Amino acid sequence: MKTAIVTGASSGIGAQISRHLSYEGYALNLLGRDILRLTEVKNSCQGDNHQTFNFDFTKTEEVQSFSQQWLKENSSPLKALVINAGNINRSSFNETPITEWEQQFQISVLGPISLIKEFWQRIINDKTTIITIASTLALKPIANTAAYSSLKAAMVNWSTSLAAEMAPFGVRVNCICPGIIETPIHGQTDSLWHQSINELVPLGRSGQPDDIAEMVSFLLSEKAKWITGTQQIIDGGLHNLR
Repeated sequence: MKTAIVTGASSGIGAQISRHLSYEGYALNLLGRDILRLTEVKNSCQGDNHQTFNFDFTKTEEVQSFSQQWLKENSSPLKALVINAGNINRSSFNETPITEWEQQFQISVLGPISLIKEFWQRIINDKTTIITIASTLALKPIANTAAYSSLKAAMVNWSTSLAAEMAPFGVRVNCICPGIIETPIHGQTDSLWHQSINELVPLGRSGQPDDIAEMVSFLLSEKAKWITGTQQIIDGGLHNLR
């Protein structure tokens, strides 16, 4: 049975990616900081061959211990690794503490790097397809998002470099850059929020987790077998206006 690991799987984009992959026959390993919500996501997935793991990218030792345990206990082919974990705290550059930069660095850069290094030989052996989830803010940042935008940009650059290095092994790496997706990251949304987004986005609506999950499914499929090192912008055309 083909296996997938999804980080940040407890809500929003990660949860919907997990559901889509379950429909396609993957045995899922769902990683996140809220085990109760992870369990809810697992129960909403098709099939019953899924596992949940309490996991936090900000704790390097936790990344290492999870990786070593998982590699020791799981032998089925790891065909998909989706790095989706992330959070954003909006504040001006001057008011953003160094601890926020350090946290974003761990979540978007050092944590994923540590995970890939631990799984390196397994990824090569299984020809795992890697997908990272960044943000359109990595490409066109806005005010009050300096830490998040900068370190998501680092994720985009690292993903592209990794794709070049892993291509000789038959491993594909692609990065998805979502725009405004209706998830808990935006807090409580209301009719005024929807109206402002509908007027702002050329295609007339906010994005849905499904919009990202469907691209993940495509990039993992045989239809995308000659696609690697790309940044897939999914934002309803908003990037063309900024």
